[in-house]
Amino acid sequence: MIIKSEIIMLDSSIYSSFLYLVPLVLLALLIRLLQRNFKPAKKLDYQRLPILFTNAEVAFMKALYIAVDGKASIFGKVRIADVLEPVKGLSRSNWQTSFNKIAMKHFDFVICNNEDLSVICAIELDDKSHNRKHRVERDVFVNNACESAGFPLIRFKTSSSYRTIELQNKLSTYL
Repeated sequence: MIIKSEIIMLDSSIYSSFLYLVPLVLLALLIRLLQRNFKPAKKLDYQRLPILFTNAEVAFMKALYIAVDGKASIFGKVRIADVLEPVKGLSRSNWQTSFNKIAMKHFDFVICNNEDLSVICAIELDDKSHNRKHRVERDVFVNNACESAGFPLIRFKTSSSYRTIELQNKLSTYL
């Protein structure tokens, strides 16, 4: 019987050791999991751009503010997908494809109603880069997207200066 009691004592000591070991192992796993989830963020590789608008865009915006004469609000570099969206009823795949085509493009300027900031029209400034093949294709796509949505897009050629009266004439239909 001595052997039996020794075995029982051995079993109970293993059991009590096991009771202490399990929480320690679980605690160690929890700490490891938390460390993995709260790793310090990797340093990202970005730098600040010195300006938001080109010199031509700044000159145009100044003339545009005068032309609008407080009748509307002007916003710059607005994502096309914030103004247009694919029509409802497309398959999920076709909707996503259509959305992707506008998600990374922007209008140079968007004119909005002062009262509710509803979008009135968009403006694109066309400089020499718009003569390049890929820019021509982009411009045709943007023109067609706006036309299909019944959304006014006004294009202006870039210049070193702008005549306010010309801007007012082109915008008068919409303001």
